[in-house]
Amino acid sequence: MLDQWLGAKTTEGEVIPMRDIEDQLVTHVLGGPYALATILGGLGALMASYPRIMRRAQQEIDDALVRGILSQPSPLYSECCQLQYVSACIREALRITSTASPRWRSSDRVLNLLGQDTRPRTAIATSPFAISTSKSIYGTDTNLF
Repeated sequence: MLDQWLGAKTTEGEVIPMRDIEDQLVTHVLGGPYALATILGGLGALMASYPRIMRRAQQEIDDALVRGILSQPSPLYSECCQLQYVSACIREALRITSTASPRWRSSDRVLNLLGQDTRPRTAIATSPFAISTSKSIYGTDTNLF
């Protein structure tokens, strides 16, 4: 996998910066079984907290089984991707139950972040919580599942 990343090019044919490759490595290492368990646990808790959403997701699955869209006893990933409502629930759980680790950066120039100018070489990190609850990205109801 590392060989593929090191040999990868951007759409403009440029070498991918090492920092971007490091980000991908960290994402894959931290995105292991514990992160998956956290996200699945979060999805289960969210679905249990919202019975109407759970019923709608279950109905979509039942309908897909009746129409023969899902293989039995174990549907394929590609088949499951056709379940639009269930997929939306999973994406929403990923947003709300973020397991991402902040990645620190600095810049050689002044950056304006949320109306504040930073000095060059100031350490900056992202907050998964701040991103996942950003009203400018996700709208005014970011506190809802």
